[in-house]
Amino acid sequence: MTLAEKIARTKGKAVAFVLAHVAYQGDECVFWPFSCNPINGYGQLSLARKPHAAHRVMCELAKGPRPTPEHHAAHSCHKRACINPRHLSWKTLSQNMLDKRENGTASAAWWGRKGKLTAAQVLQIRSLRGRKTQAEIADMFAITESNVRHICTRKTWRHVPAQDHIITETL
Repeated sequence: MTLAEKIARTKGKAVAFVLAHVAYQGDECVFWPFSCNPINGYGQLSLARKPHAAHRVMCELAKGPRPTPEHHAAHSCHKRACINPRHLSWKTLSQNMLDKRENGTASAAWWGRKGKLTAAQVLQIRSLRGRKTQAEIADMFAITESNVRHICTRKTWRHVPAQDHIITETL
C-alpha cells in the first residue's frame, strides 16, 4: 500500500495537520504538535494502524518517494520535531551524518541520545562497589541494579578506564 493510499484511509488531526502543511512556504520551523517518539524525539503518527515518522511522511508528500531504500528524510534545520517541507530532503545516511557533523548536531557518544550516565558517574559507581548495595547505587543514579552490576563488572562502559589506571599530570 502506498503512502497516498494509507493517508486516504486514515482520518484524524495528525493527518489533517500534515496535509495542511504540505504546501507551506515559510522559512520558520513547523513543529509537530502531536506525539513524539520518546526515544529519538521525532514526531510520529499512525497510518493504517502502523507508526510512521511525521517528517518522513511530510518529505514523501512534498518531495516524492525516497529515491532508494538507503535514503533518509534529513532536516536542514536540525530540529527533530520540525516537519516544514522546505527543511526536509532525501539524503543517504552518510550525507546526513556528514551534514550533522558539519553543523555540530551529531552525537559525540557512540550510544547517541540514549546515554544517561557520564564517564565520571561510571567511575563513581565503581568506587561505591562494596560500600553500598547495588540497589542503593541504582537509586542514587536512577538506573537499574543490573546496570550497576554490568558497569562494575565492566560488561558495559569498558571504554572508561579504571580509576587506578588514570594518569594525572602534575605541574
